[in-house]
Amino acid sequence: MTIRELEQKSGLERANIRFYEKEKLLNPVRRENGYRDYSEEDLQTLRRICLFRRLQFSLEEIRSLQEGKEELSEALAIQLQRLERREWETERAREVCRSMRRDRAEFEGLDAEKYLAQLEKPLRQTDVEVRSSDHPEGKSALRDMRRETDRLPRLRAPWRRYWARMLDWNLYSLLWTAFLVFVLKVNLFRTELLLTVLGNAAPLGLMLFLEPAFLRGFGTTPGKAILGFRLEHEDGRKLTYLEGLSRTWQVALWGMGLGIPIYSLYRYFKSYGTCMSGELLKWEGLGEAELTLKDTRGRRTVLYVMAALLILAADIGLCFVLPAPPNRGEITVEEFAENYNFYAEYYQNDFWNKKLNEEGEWADASTDIVYQFPASFRWPDFIFEEEDGVLTGVTVRVELEGGGELMDSFQMQEQIAALAFAGASRNAPLSVWTAVRLGNRLAVQENGSLSFKEAGTEFYLHTEMKNYSQWSSEYLMGSSEDAYYLREFSMRKQAAAGG
Repeated sequence: MTIRELEQKSGLERANIRFYEKEKLLNPVRRENGYRDYSEEDLQTLRRICLFRRLQFSLEEIRSLQEGKEELSEALAIQLQRLERREWETERAREVCRSMRRDRAEFEGLDAEKYLAQLEKPLRQTDVEVRSSDHPEGKSALRDMRRETDRLPRLRAPWRRYWARMLDWNLYSLLWTAFLVFVLKVNLFRTELLLTVLGNAAPLGLMLFLEPAFLRGFGTTPGKAILGFRLEHEDGRKLTYLEGLSRTWQVALWGMGLGIPIYSLYRYFKSYGTCMSGELLKWEGLGEAELTLKDTRGRRTVLYVMAALLILAADIGLCFVLPAPPNRGEITVEEFAENYNFYAEYYQNDFWNKKLNEEGEWADASTDIVYQFPASFRWPDFIFEEEDGVLTGVTVRVELEGGGELMDSFQMQEQIAALAFAGASRNAPLSVWTAVRLGNRLAVQENGSLSFKEAGTEFYLHTEMKNYSQWSSEYLMGSSEDAYYLREFSMRKQAAAGG
């Protein structure tokens, strides 16, 4: 039978059974997989141990009886004398306590010699009232005492276990964030409902996948290792992957409430109470693995804080990573257009349902959406420079004439074009700060020229305005019929040093 079945039949807890095994009073056989296989004889042995412990035999005396070193009749006679002597001493102590109360004795000035002499007097049989060993409450207390003393100490440390779990959880969250940034190339500043839901569910899925692997390979997890925990079988065997998966699932369900808001707080509270009471948690009763704590040295706390800060810094850093475009190195016009559309989608800028086609010209992104524009509206033109089919320069040009209409300044399109072109360079990785600096440069709306370098690319901005004024950061307003506006934003690969 399994240890769970033995618990049910014997009425003892696992910690008691393990204690008697450690004391070599109970010796179950082992199966090929290392698990204990308890027999009916083991059950009877366990019941005998419980009986003699209730009779207040010591573990050494029970061991002597098991090994045949002592006859039971002799052991019972000796134990009976011991119990009678103990009963006499207890009753004598009770009588002296009553006497001290009758005398209204005070600690200061207490005549200790008088009461010591009373302890040595023979006990009158008439003074013996109710013996604790015959009282139902006394029996219950004795049974509970044996159960509490005859057991391996159960590890509690709920807060230490919680912080170990949280470090692991933050690590899984970091891995999910890295997957979003580097694989799915998601803008973390987007607040879509799906991303919010996945942000809670995905780390849970990673925990169910990775934690069993950690336990199988190392017998611990990063958080547990830092705080000194190990989870292994008593003989040092590590959990199998399926054992770890079963345990981790129970932790997720009963310990963390599957991350469901409010319910998860309830499960944390319940688990804390169970742990502090010394009872088995749901996931601790599944197998024979035991959680142990090596030590609680202060350096573990320091290491934990450093690891937590490192994960936090990495998580914040990922928010400022700008994913590379799909095409890098020497690119063509078609690949530039693909890069442009990639960043337009990344920043959720549909530019009135427009995207670049394979020739680098504006085309409708969807036929289901139709916008109406004023007659004076002009789309910015893309002018490409090529050498042997390789794109070497791009100019975004917009020219407006006439007034009275609110016009887009196309700064966002210029910024996206700059990222699409500069991002193709393998030697100049982009970041959110690159986009911010480009945006600040392109916010200039005044006559004149400006040149600057960014991400291995040379940029040149030329603006001519007549009777046009900046309405906002993104729009222009022509104030008269002869209003004129020209803006050219050019970019070219930066010449190599010494070239």
